[in-house]
Amino acid sequence: MLKTIPVFLLACAYLTAQVERASIVGNVTDKSGAAMAGVEVTVTNEATNTSVKLTSDESGGYTAVSLIPGNYSVTAARSGFRPVAFKRFVLQVGQTARLDISMEVGSVEQSVEVQGTIPLLQTESASVGQVIERGAVNALPLNGRNFVQLAILAPGVSGLDYAQPNTINTGRRPDELRPGGTAIQANGALSQSNQVLLDGVDNTEMISQTFIVRPAVEGIQEFKVITNNAGAEYGRSVGAVVVVTSKSGSNDFRGSLFEFLRNERFDARNFFARTDAPKPPFKLNQFGASLGGPIAKNRTFFFANYEAYREVFGDTQLVTVPVQQYRTGDFRNLVPNGVFDPLTTRANPAGGAAIRDRFPSDVIPASRFDPIGAGLVNLWPLPQRAGLANNYVSNPVKKSNIHRGDGRLDHQLSSRDTLFYRYSIDWADMIIPDTFDKNIGGNEASFAGDDTVRGRNMVGAWTRTFTPAVVGDFRYGYTQFNMALLPTTLTNEIWRRIPGRDTTDPFQPSAPIVGTTGYAGLGNARSTPLIRDQKTHSAIANISWMKNNHNIRFGVDFRFRTTGETARPPGESAFGRWVFDPSYSRNPASPGGTGETIATMLMGFPIAIRRDVFVAGTATLNTNEMNFYVRDEWRVNSKLTLNLGVHYEVNTPFVEKKNQWVNFDPAGGRQLIAGRDGVSRSGNIDTDLSALAPRISIAYQATKKTVIRTGYGLFFFPQGNAGTNIRQFRQPPFDFVVNLPFSGNDIPATRTCATGHILDTLAWILA
Repeated sequence: MLKTIPVFLLACAYLTAQVERASIVGNVTDKSGAAMAGVEVTVTNEATNTSVKLTSDESGGYTAVSLIPGNYSVTAARSGFRPVAFKRFVLQVGQTARLDISMEVGSVEQSVEVQGTIPLLQTESASVGQVIERGAVNALPLNGRNFVQLAILAPGVSGLDYAQPNTINTGRRPDELRPGGTAIQANGALSQSNQVLLDGVDNTEMISQTFIVRPAVEGIQEFKVITNNAGAEYGRSVGAVVVVTSKSGSNDFRGSLFEFLRNERFDARNFFARTDAPKPPFKLNQFGASLGGPIAKNRTFFFANYEAYREVFGDTQLVTVPVQQYRTGDFRNLVPNGVFDPLTTRANPAGGAAIRDRFPSDVIPASRFDPIGAGLVNLWPLPQRAGLANNYVSNPVKKSNIHRGDGRLDHQLSSRDTLFYRYSIDWADMIIPDTFDKNIGGNEASFAGDDTVRGRNMVGAWTRTFTPAVVGDFRYGYTQFNMALLPTTLTNEIWRRIPGRDTTDPFQPSAPIVGTTGYAGLGNARSTPLIRDQKTHSAIANISWMKNNHNIRFGVDFRFRTTGETARPPGESAFGRWVFDPSYSRNPASPGGTGETIATMLMGFPIAIRRDVFVAGTATLNTNEMNFYVRDEWRVNSKLTLNLGVHYEVNTPFVEKKNQWVNFDPAGGRQLIAGRDGVSRSGNIDTDLSALAPRISIAYQATKKTVIRTGYGLFFFPQGNAGTNIRQFRQPPFDFVVNLPFSGNDIPATRTCATGHILDTLAWILA
């Protein structure tokens, strides 16, 4: 006969080495509690009907690992005992669920069926995290269908790191793949210290520390955010660990089709937008499809999905441009205490700061205009609003065309062997606009230009059951990140009149950066061009060994990284930066209320001129991360579980392919050039061989409703991120910044030529 009885299934959420997969471990006993060897345990995925057959060992233990999250049936059978069946046993991403089976003497015709549910308490692990299951991923509202937003449901996660202005994670930077932010802030740790794993393979962009591939919502089974007490299998992360598992096919064909639409017709007008003009354009279409099913039922399955993101976004930026009166050199009644002539600077007879003569009627004669300086002043469009500040509304239009896709195959070779392969892309083509237009450019922080980003992630895995107690998981992963942001080619003829641009260099900006105190900028954006190439090869092997009440796991995770940048993205500009402020039109003896940025610009006297000079070509860094671990999940009794482990890692120092980078020896006070004068290729940075990291955690179930957890772990964050290290080539003799600061209180450079003071100063720098 059939009996249905409720049970409480003890489960531990300790993540295994194949971190996105789930496992079932347990012991088979008879009613007296004696271990039963030779019991055939069958674990069946209810969606695919694929099975793993196991046999309990002499201690009654069994282990089923590398299971795709989902619903499972578990049956146990041995001659002379009633078969036991567990139905709808739910496994979540990264979960190790304990299922102890008790068998009764009886005939085959009699069976016991147990209905299983997800336990409400995490009873056997001290790790802290949150599984975001498929229902939440599909059902909860997500702006832009960015599943990472759901990470805030995890304990300790305060939000997404996309609120910092002018930084990588704003979603406005070109080296951040996707609009909306993909880096999380957890437990006060830097977002750069997080680690992202997709199907167990590293998916972390090494400079911004975000996702290389952000899977589409349709392609995600579920994901987990671990914020504390991560296990011994984890290295290189002192922040959160984001573990994502992709969706797989099943015995039934299932698909989806969707489109999401937003545009300016549904939105209110921006508070700062002009009321006498149409609303800035905003059109967002996000559409896609998915399909999964069997290729050969109960054996081979596929799943594929595609998502497109098309956006036309007209931003609203309230900026300041010079009024028409300023452009003619007339500052009457607008500068409280007037503008002063820098060429009349002289010592103050009364002592103290120098003095200058005020321009008569606060008007600078046209004869004193610098041709380039005056030309730059008149590049700005005229104000749209009254007032000297916040008098112009710019609506630069950004266009994004993003493709995301995943393809996955799962195949069961035999009851002992399973394979899967997945390939994912995240490709973006964006036109990032200047503040104004392609004629005059705009603010340096716009990062304007044509931007192409390509993210790829693939993994192949083989899981082998060697014996009922020993299971191996072996994986190869590959990630690649390419991007190329090329500066806008500005068309105004004034840019061609500036000397010093290397016309043979296809990457050099067409205009310098023009920074002006109190006004919107002009010229090309900073940090362009920005061309990056990152590759990571991963080799992963893990062994799980079940011995009595010990679940022992050990393994390795090797990552071989290459990070390259072309054209050495400068901190300033390969074509230079000019900075203008009011200093040279102020009265040094009494500066309050005197001087105006536009006045000094008309006369052609910048307060600073800078230019990056560097060796052309590509800087390529290589490093290896070798991780080893062993851990024992020891179930001391029904209430107490100890997780004991150690992680050991060897992170080799970065080396540059052509030795074009440097280090500094503070003890000797000297610069170390890689590969020269006895300096190693790593710049005398030694490999740390002492990175031994113990991990200890305890979980104790005090009552049915209370679990006490505690843990200790040591974690290493190897060499920060590649963004810090790759810029070691931006040091002399391979890169330096020519910087000409001026005091603003002296007589400015008076060497003149037909083209004006600015050109003369630049020519002097280049000479």
